[in-house]
Amino acid sequence: GPFCEGDPCVSLIGNPANGAWTGTGVQPSGNAYEFCPSIAGVGTFNLTYTFSGCSIVMNAVVNPTPILGPINHN
Repeated sequence: GPFCEGDPCVSLIGNPANGAWTGTGVQPSGNAYEFCPSIAGVGTFNLTYTFSGCSIVMNAVVNPTPILGPINHN
């Protein structure tokens, strides 16, 4: 990150492997997890990785999608 609200989902990889990710915008994807900015929405979110009772927390920041308008040349 930081991410924009319309960005695609990204894979979450924890070390050691085979733990679990939780948090706003986190969803399972096959045998893994991904963070989806479009599901989370705008804001700062805690993403937690837990393995064998131990956890680590990281922040994910999602910014609003910029509004693009027509370009005017003088």
